[in-house]
Order: sequence, then structure tokens, then C-alpha cells
Amino acid sequence: MLAVKSDSYKAERRGAMGNRLAAALACLLLLAGCLPTQAQPAASTPAAPKAPPADFYYARSRLDAREQAAYDQLSQALEAWQVGELALEAPLTGPQAAKVWEAVLRDRPEFYWAGAGEQLQAREQVARLSIALREDLELSAAQSRQEEIDRAADRLLEGIEGPPVEVACQVHDALLEWIVYQESLHQADAGTLYGGLVEGVGVCDAYSRSYQYLMQKMGVPCYTVVGQNRIRGASHSWNAVRLADGWYYVDTTWDDLPPQRGELFHDYLLLTLEEMEQEHLEAPPAYGGGPPVDSGRYNYYRYYGYSVDLAGEGDWLAGMAEAFTRQLQLRQDRLTQRPEPVLLEIKLFGDADQFSRCQEQFEEALFPLLEQIARQLKAQDLPISIETTGQVFYSCNPVTRVLTLRPRASLN
Repeated sequence: MLAVKSDSYKAERRGAMGNRLAAALACLLLLAGCLPTQAQPAASTPAAPKAPPADFYYARSRLDAREQAAYDQLSQALEAWQVGELALEAPLTGPQAAKVWEAVLRDRPEFYWAGAGEQLQAREQVARLSIALREDLELSAAQSRQEEIDRAADRLLEGIEGPPVEVACQVHDALLEWIVYQESLHQADAGTLYGGLVEGVGVCDAYSRSYQYLMQKMGVPCYTVVGQNRIRGASHSWNAVRLADGWYYVDTTWDDLPPQRGELFHDYLLLTLEEMEQEHLEAPPAYGGGPPVDSGRYNYYRYYGYSVDLAGEGDWLAGMAEAFTRQLQLRQDRLTQRPEPVLLEIKLFGDADQFSRCQEQFEEALFPLLEQIARQLKAQDLPISIETTGQVFYSCNPVTRVLTLRPRASLN
């Protein structure tokens, strides 16, 4: 389904990413470019684990034993498409019952069709939970929709494999190549898994719930975080993904800029909590705070070598040239014999002063940087040519500290 990103979305992205665009200086040449995903060998998509580890679902892990028992009962009932009253094995207080409902729906995006049939928070004791179907859906329609969701998910996950960090990056790109931001108060599925995966349109909730579901299908724990965009104060949602050393944060919505050139951005892919909190403010759920912080070793740019460590790099420009060359080499399958702009991204790690000095040096030595890239391509005997003169578009996001560069490149 084709759609146009709304003006309000563009306004939000200009607010979130405005510094990136404002930093772009004169001498711009905006031609069609492409940021391909890394080539991956074909592989069958593994099914979601039938019996995931006890801590696979984050919200569940934050409940006590009695609440977890009710959570499991409710989950099993929803998996069996049960609608109506569910007798709990052990009664809960009203706040506990409300917490369990929220946890199940936060952990399981496929249950978007269900809700509590009554107000639970103010009740003293809850011995039965009432499962209600979304008003505009029949049960048979919801079941048919799930089949559509799984077919769409299997299509997007085809060929994706590797360790969890690579799965997280590939799923990010596959989703953004499919979904289009569309804001509509009258569209019931604008913020659901069905809207994101099947219809291919939606707002931030459709993005985050779709990403969560795809990651869970691949056996990687993924949680949806809800809160606010600090820039505009508007409600927003994003994801946390658990990798080997802890939780990383992903905002697929903010990486999906208006598709003027068909490019994919990765500014908000596998950030630390400290980085994410600069522009995102979580609203704590009833069951406790968000996932713990990580070490940062699995950030997208750091993991793939598209980064420069300003504290340990004596020659920043040489480090930039090496990082840009590495990324350009991995994108050569998208190059042709005709020179065309190609989007390259690198991330700068270091303190604020190092970043400020490096940014100034980058702006002053752009063309010498292009010449260094050309020399590295030649030294490595790579069949790629890069233009070192003319007009070049480049920009910087001072929050995520990602530099983007669009040199004209071609195959020899």
C-alpha cells in the first residue's frame, strides 16, 4: 500500500533531526542515492520459540509469582482465541490485575485485538478476567488477520540470519523498506501490528510493535517502550532489544525519513539508554522501570566498523576515511558504472570537545577526505571510483553524532 508521510510527521522529524539537516552546508547536490543493506545468504526463517525462556518477555519478568501465573493464564487464553470470562487460579487485587493486562499487551503485540472488558484498577479483588474483542472486529476476522500478519512477517524475515545484533540490524532495514509513516486518527490500525506488517502504513506504534514482533519471531527478546518525544512533548513509542551484554534501544520511526531518495538511516539503531534519553522520555509502566543499560559495544556503527573513536584516533580524518571506505566497499553491489551519489554514514565516539573539534576539521577538509578515501580504495585494489571534486552533500546529527556523506561513486 502506498502512502505519503504526513506534514505533522515531517514536522516531528524536522524537530528530532533538524540539526542533521541544518548542519548541511552549501554546495549541495541532491541526486538519487541508495543505502543498501548488507548482502546476506538465503536462509530459512526460524519459527518463534514455542517455550521461550522465563525472561524472554520483559514485562512478565517484572511481575511477582502470583502475577506471573495470571499472566500465563491470560496469555494462553489469548493464544487460544478465548473471549469472555477467564477464572483465575489465584485472585488478584485490582491494581495487580490491571498490571497483568498491561504486561501481556506490552509483551505480545499480536494481541492488539483484545482488551479488558471492565475497569480493573479500582476493584478490591479480581477472581475473573473479562476478555473483550475489539469492537470493530469479529473473532473470525481477527484470526484471519493473524494469518496475514504471519505471512507478511515471514516475507520480511526471509533470508535474515546471524547473531542477534545482525538480526536486529537486518530486521530494522527490512521493516523500513516496507512500512510508510501515515498519521490518521480514523484508521483503527494506524498503531497496530496489522497496520504495520500487512497494510504497510502507520504511526510510531505500528513501527515499534512490528519491529517487536519480527524480533520475537527471530527468537530475540524485544520490548516496546512508550513515553514522549522530548522535543515536542508528543506521545511516542520505540523499542528495547536484549543482546549479549544488555538492552539496546531502537527507534525505527525516527530512522524512517521521508523517502525522497529511498535511503535508510541508522541513527537510532542500537543506542545506549544514555543516548536514547537525550530525545526520548519513557513513561514508567505499572510494573517498574525500563530495561537496564548496556555497554555500547553492539551499536550498529561500532559493530560494523562504521565509526571513529575520537579518544583513541590520532588522525581523525584518516579514521573517517577508513570508516567511509569500509562502508563503501560493502555497498559496492549497489553501484553501477555510472557515477551516482551513495549514502555513507559513520558515528563519532568521544566527548563533547572532541566531537566539536572533529566536526570543524571535517567541514574544513571535506575534499582532502574524499582524496584519502580514493587512495584507500586504490591501495586495497577495490573496483570502486569516487569523485573528489564537485558538489557533495553532507550533514551531521549532533545528538547521535552521526556524519552522513553522499559522494558520487561508481564501479571501475
